[in-house]
Amino acid sequence: MKKFVAVLPVFVALTACQSSQVAQPLPSQVLAVMAESQTYKCDQNTAVVAVYSEAEGHNFANLKITAPFLNLNQAAVTLKQDVSASGVRYTAGHKNTLYDWHVKNPEGVLTVTHNGQEYNFVCQLV
Repeated sequence: MKKFVAVLPVFVALTACQSSQVAQPLPSQVLAVMAESQTYKCDQNTAVVAVYSEAEGHNFANLKITAPFLNLNQAAVTLKQDVSASGVRYTAGHKNTLYDWHVKNPEGVLTVTHNGQEYNFVCQLV
């Protein structure tokens, strides 16, 4: 019985380490997201893929930003709709970085402010 009690914690620890399967989206779900996404090509070899959504009465822009100039490679950022005089504007802040995405189809402007330094990218819908 003592051997069983001594082995039990090891067995429990090993079973806790087993990885569980992560739920994978259905192909139809992937196609639906792709159909709703908008791709923008920007200056300085930058690209933005945007999917717009609504949750709890708020509008969001879920962006994947590729900006080699800023060492961003498909960086996922979620921005919340903000005040805009014209078009639609989304903003978010993460640590020392602020993101501003202003869209008036077929054009967009991405502004990234990092440690007080502002970078602007002019984008066109493709």
